[in-house]
Amino acid sequence: YPLVGPYVAWRTSRGKEDRNRRRERYGVAGRPRPEGPVIWIHAASVGETLAVVPLVESILDYGVNIVLTTGTVTSAQVVAERLGDRIIHQYVPLDVKPA
Repeated sequence: YPLVGPYVAWRTSRGKEDRNRRRERYGVAGRPRPEGPVIWIHAASVGETLAVVPLVESILDYGVNIVLTTGTVTSAQVVAERLGDRIIHQYVPLDVKPA
């Protein structure tokens, strides 16, 4: 656990983490929770993100808010391109107790 901070900093220096959104990796929401029901969908990488886009679009048709978490910078770019601001994207929190 004590090495998580330096590890995330190292990943950031390599472009593997979004410098402006690192706090999301520690469980700090980047945007406020919307009113009403929210469905949380997780897609680890680009392939999974592309696979869930049709599901997300179908759920959005019902007027339900969606938080979509991903684990990579590239998958976050796919979310931005395919879904834009129709959903809330956040990086999945690290699997450590404080997050």
